[in-house]
Amino acid sequence: MAATTNWTKVHDGDDYARSGDASTLKKVYTFKCSSSYATGGDPVTPATDISLQSGDSIVACEVNEETGLNTYTPKYDLTNNKVLLFDKNSGAEVSSTTDVSGATFRAEFTIARG
Repeated sequence: MAATTNWTKVHDGDDYARSGDASTLKKVYTFKCSSSYATGGDPVTPATDISLQSGDSIVACEVNEETGLNTYTPKYDLTNNKVLLFDKNSGAEVSSTTDVSGATFRAEFTIARG
């Protein structure tokens, strides 16, 4: 199974803590998907990909295509920790083994501190 690659930290901080909610924080990363998309989504390993600490959990994630052909609508599957890609025109999930490595995505995670 292919995986998302090239995770790059854009922001990894405690913006929410400064606003009075110390129980959550925001992490923003850019990443690329694999050269062979997996049906059902490319897996994410939060502990290594976004440095998720033990006891913390992802409660929300907004993903957008940042660079590329602007042909994908990305969604983050919170339950299975996967990035799913859908064709912007048809709405269908991208076909298995499609090379989607040419696009860069930006993910903004809301993390609940454990």
